[in-house]
Amino acid sequence: MMNEGTIMVAVWKAYGLNLVKEVEDKENNRLILFIDVPETSDKLNAHGEQMAGDVLARRFKEVLTEQGLRVQVRRRIIKGLHWTEEIGKSVMDKELTKQFPYQNIPGVNT
Repeated sequence: MMNEGTIMVAVWKAYGLNLVKEVEDKENNRLILFIDVPETSDKLNAHGEQMAGDVLARRFKEVLTEQGLRVQVRRRIIKGLHWTEEIGKSVMDKELTKQFPYQNIPGVNT
């Protein structure tokens, strides 16, 4: 069975978000997450905004906060990186195949 956390990581990677480092802040009882995000993207949110840069970083933090995690997110925008649907699909396929090499995942390792 697929691990929910692993699938979530694969989905965020498909948007171009890369978790670089996490630091536990014991004093404030939270995680500090350092992420890289693309400067621009073909992917759009419900408001028509590109899912890149600050928009992507903010959405990442919102989702984690909605799940009850106390986080601080520090982002670095990778200048010149334009995220496409093709790159996202390729990353998702590779991530899921790496995590679940013996499972039959339609469209990935069939």
